[in-house]
Amino acid sequence: MIDPGSWYSLLPALTAIVLALITKRIVPSLVGGVFLGAWMAIPFNGMSWLVAAGDVVDTYVLRAIVPEDGSTSSLTIIVFSLLIGGMVGIIRNNGGTAGIVSRVSRFATSRTTGQQSTFLLGLAIFFDDYANSMIVGNAMRPVTDALRISREKLAFIVDATAAPVASLFLVTTWIGYEVGLFEDALSDAGMAGIGYATFLQAIPYSFYPILMIVLVGLIVSTNRDFGLMLAAEKRAVNNDRQNEKQQTQQELKQDSAEREVAPAILNALIPIGTLLVVTLIGIVVTGSDGTTVGEILNSADSLLSLLWGSAASAVAAVVVTKLRTQQNLGTIIDDLMQGMQSMLFAVVILVLAWALMGVNELLDTQGFLVSLLYGGSITWLLPSIVFILASVTAFSTGTSWGTMGVLVPLTVSIGLSVTGGPESTVFLACCASVLSGAVLGDHCSPISDTTILSSIATQCDHIEHVRTQLPYAAFAGAIALVCGLLPAGFGLSAWIALPISVGVLVALFFALSSKVEV
Repeated sequence: MIDPGSWYSLLPALTAIVLALITKRIVPSLVGGVFLGAWMAIPFNGMSWLVAAGDVVDTYVLRAIVPEDGSTSSLTIIVFSLLIGGMVGIIRNNGGTAGIVSRVSRFATSRTTGQQSTFLLGLAIFFDDYANSMIVGNAMRPVTDALRISREKLAFIVDATAAPVASLFLVTTWIGYEVGLFEDALSDAGMAGIGYATFLQAIPYSFYPILMIVLVGLIVSTNRDFGLMLAAEKRAVNNDRQNEKQQTQQELKQDSAEREVAPAILNALIPIGTLLVVTLIGIVVTGSDGTTVGEILNSADSLLSLLWGSAASAVAAVVVTKLRTQQNLGTIIDDLMQGMQSMLFAVVILVLAWALMGVNELLDTQGFLVSLLYGGSITWLLPSIVFILASVTAFSTGTSWGTMGVLVPLTVSIGLSVTGGPESTVFLACCASVLSGAVLGDHCSPISDTTILSSIATQCDHIEHVRTQLPYAAFAGAIALVCGLLPAGFGLSAWIALPISVGVLVALFFALSSKVEV
């Protein structure tokens, strides 16, 4: 048994990540990481490995689904994912998906316009990162396949317009959580009531999410790439992706088997619209304790709202299909169940990722990282240190929300003690660095739930998604650090540092990238 909070606490997460990158098999890699953590958490003896093997299932996996505190958040995400999968299964076979493809294809007639359409759809569904990934990934996959856009590129666009957008826009499921963290931390410091204002002032210092959105817009507009993504795009253009072609052909055969259904975009828009509307209504209803937008978001139950929305969308899909097609109810329910079944692999990965998070929590991985990187910091370096710490923590633990939950109170406390107060440039940059670093680490980590969902929704090999996205995330993150946070540590306003960062990103992108020739 090791002492919690020591450097050994990093080993389970690092083991899972390294195994995943080497073997390209995420499930056994996660199991290996959880097993190592379970073994490290108990007294060592000749039978400890056997006890640890049992703990993987009867302790960590079970606690990942139903924690000891009785929280239902994990179960909510599982049911939400299954219901979304069921809804997608229905609209794929009722002509809805074909209708989306037909309508979008009028505008997405080339690789460039196809990527731009995906990007704009990702910006449009801004209110939640999970809903963004599931809807955009499933809706655009047939379009991008037809235009010879790689699944890796689709997964990247989906992932890069999920968390960054949700973390910045003013009416999202993320904002209530973020504002709540700031409000609680500032209230503890005797500054109640300024949490939302602090969040708004910190947005311009959220360099990484802003630069990532700019980078995606640049990529989809220029048809240029670099690194592993460039190689993936060349394979797609040359049709050198036999597995994906076979999978797409199987899907098309399945969609058309035993029935003739005309493309009908309303068959998809009504269920998807129901998801969006009911979720937003749920946010308002569960946030009814508040009177302002900020207070509503702060008190709303976003996961419960998503559950209501997904359930309503599945029901809407069944009803619309029954009323607008000749399919019988049994066939529609079969499509619902097949859609849910397609999400089981994602659910397994999510549960194992949560189990690994449980191991990290028991071994106090975050505590070790905090003590390591905060020790002896000086004021001008504080925003950069916070950004690095948040990135490493989110990468190692696979949770951006967990990272923010741990680091926001600590950052606010330290920031207020060494900076000029809640309106100082350095303090605001520190607050934004927690959010930015959490999103960066989330993008880079193969055990992140949003990264996993993006892979599943786009049916992209998960490790290939991580490998191709990582250079872009590191690229934007490095520029955010060097051109944004370091100058902000010296007091440079975001309104000066941000344009400089964007200019450097654009210049370096064109220097590093090459045009994908069709």
